[in-house]
Amino acid sequence: MYILIILKNEYVSNNGSFGHILEISVGCNGLYKNLIKFLNKLEKNVLVTDIYASSIYLNEEHTNVNADLNISVWGINH
Repeated sequence: MYILIILKNEYVSNNGSFGHILEISVGCNGLYKNLIKFLNKLEKNVLVTDIYASSIYLNEEHTNVNADLNISVWGINH
């Protein structure tokens, strides 16, 4: 099980026809193996996604990990 702590998104205006169009920030807490499963699903997503920054660290009780992830989604602008 994972606890979602924060989720933010921001549309990115891109003048070109292709580029990253959405930036997502995710903060979560849970078991390390579940975090790795989540990261793997992001990488295998049908959307073109890029994890461009991440910070993974133990929580204060040293029982779970906290993760801060920055993800961009790429696509075509119309």
